[in-house]
Amino acid sequence: MLSLVDAEHLHAALCRALDGHPAPPAAPECRQPVQTSRGNAHIAGRA
Repeated sequence: MLSLVDAEHLHAALCRALDGHPAPPAAPECRQPVQTSRGNAHIAGRA
């Protein structure tokens, strides 16, 4: 079983490893592209 700290490190490592690869439609929210504009950020495709 992973500790919370280990899980956070694994999550960050996976995000870095997958950066630049398109996320499949069923991917979790953290894999969806983020759009920013003047201090506002939202996940693309979300209201």
